[in-house]
Amino acid sequence: HGAGGPPSRRLVLGHLLAAALAVDRGDLDAAEASGAEGRRVAAGLDDEFALGLSIVSAGRIALARGDFHGSSKAADEALSAAPAPSPEVAWRAHALAGETAARQVDLQAAASCRREAAKVLEGIASTLPSSLKETYWRDPDRTALRPPSVAGDSSFSAILSSPRAREAMDAIGRFIDQSDDLPRALETAIGERVRVTGAQRGFVLLFEGDGHAELRFARDMKDSDL
Repeated sequence: HGAGGPPSRRLVLGHLLAAALAVDRGDLDAAEASGAEGRRVAAGLDDEFALGLSIVSAGRIALARGDFHGSSKAADEALSAAPAPSPEVAWRAHALAGETAARQVDLQAAASCRREAAKVLEGIASTLPSSLKETYWRDPDRTALRPPSVAGDSSFSAILSSPRAREAMDAIGRFIDQSDDLPRALETAIGERVRVTGAQRGFVLLFEGDGHAELRFARDMKDSDL
């Protein structure tokens, strides 16, 4: 969707891009000002796509501030703002909800939201010519959500280096640290790690005091026991 569309939509996208860049550099006050201006313009248009993106933008700013209630509310609002939100809005809203859940160390909810985002992305990609599909997936935010079934080996490094994947890995570590049920924490974490990295399988080895290694958990990309 880029900068296409009528001039008013391009104006909205310009404000939202400025907000995203301000978030990246840590200037959240500037991000809020640009995002609010984008939403003001979007609200005056009969353009559900622009309005949906402006709502997601507000949620990302809330998430950057650590306002999980605000980011979760924005994700829900973006998904319900129209009877059938644009797929480009829908996957971003699901991804926002997933990142919010991950920051709150709710890995199961995070995984569920990311699966929904990936499902929407796969639907969009399926409508593109073969020559454009890889270009579409090359966006770092999309790469981090790319299902293992469509991610080739060449995307593995990109997946691991993407900000979304690093945040998910951090969430896994916090989940294990904060859990008082280590077996359940490890079981949940290995499934999430396989999903985030796009690996075919993963396992947990626990070492006993005598150095003996015991295989505790193993999962494949479908989150099934091995």
